[in-house]
Amino acid sequence: MCLVLAASALAAAGVPAHAQFTTVDFSGDHNRRLQDNVWGSIGMAGALIDPSGVTTLGGVPFAIPVPGDNFWHAYIPGPGAHPSSPNDANDTRVLSVPVSIPGVERVYTLINTYWGAEGPGSFATVEFFATGGVHQAFELIGNVDMRDFNQSEWTNQSDNTVEVATWSGWLGLPSQRIDRQTFPLSPDFLGETLVEIRVTDRGGFDRFDEATGRTVRQRVFVAGITAESSPVCGPADLAAPFGLLDLADVVAFTSGFVAQDPVADLDGNGLFDLADVNLFVTSFLAGCP
Repeated sequence: MCLVLAASALAAAGVPAHAQFTTVDFSGDHNRRLQDNVWGSIGMAGALIDPSGVTTLGGVPFAIPVPGDNFWHAYIPGPGAHPSSPNDANDTRVLSVPVSIPGVERVYTLINTYWGAEGPGSFATVEFFATGGVHQAFELIGNVDMRDFNQSEWTNQSDNTVEVATWSGWLGLPSQRIDRQTFPLSPDFLGETLVEIRVTDRGGFDRFDEATGRTVRQRVFVAGITAESSPVCGPADLAAPFGLLDLADVVAFTSGFVAQDPVADLDGNGLFDLADVNLFVTSFLAGCP
């Protein structure tokens, strides 16, 4: 009875986690410098980037180094490309970023294109891979999910992005911009660890696309990636959704305790006693980081 009463009280006091940002370092794949790609406003681009190397854009922090190359451009052949591949070749180009981030809820990116092909049809994909075989893919469509870095050219509309930076060039005319995308991940990711983020560019340079029957010129670039996660909240966080202490955790503990399931043996001594109950209650009331 005491255990049931305690469970009821804890369930009424569910404790949410505070989501946290993790900036993703893919500097090993950087092949262009943002400040060198802004027409007539290099100083403005430099001023955008925080000297600390972490720049907050639209409320989300991104790791953007100040010196040297600081973004990945699919127009530039990478280490995995054929040695003879020129910049304007039509091969598929891939940015694969290994990570280790548990409990990811959503991922933010800074993605624009050089040139840009509008729908129908997608010529770029963002994929997320986690432990347990969890996978999710998002197709990016020009004029819907991304638009051209250079204003007033190629693709200029966007339904699913937030403009987080813009510059004016010569004579105050519109020059360049950076847009932020948000990828809400499936709840399946909450109980797993994100291990890879992959961006695939299939655009090419004046490539005839048989699927759509038209000529495509598009290359994406990635200036930032950040994951937002709800961390596992200590030993009391026993059930999905992870990152939230609620009735599901209380039920998991009480059911396991009664059945003498190892999930409820929180101190790992092989006994199911008051010490486990106290550890669960203390952890639950402490909440999430």
